[in-house]
Amino acid sequence: MLVDSSGKFLYVQQSVGLVIYSIDQKTGQPVALTAPVASPLFQLGNVVADPAGPFLYSGSAAGIRVYQVSPTDGSLSEIAGSPL
Repeated sequence: MLVDSSGKFLYVQQSVGLVIYSIDQKTGQPVALTAPVASPLFQLGNVVADPAGPFLYSGSAAGIRVYQVSPTDGSLSEIAGSPL
């Protein structure tokens, strides 16, 4: 599990894929925003949130993959040039 730097989105890697949750800012209750998506695939201990920006970093055999977090729905877009 991983929370983005805004504290609005929770990412949970499940056996069926990645699920993105919105975190209610008053109650802390997570609400699933997406059905499991096949990509990106995060491994336990292999992904971190940028504390100062809307990015997630994930290690892979190809290098470091960088994803930008959408502020509206928490979706992830791999940035140009990734993996680094």
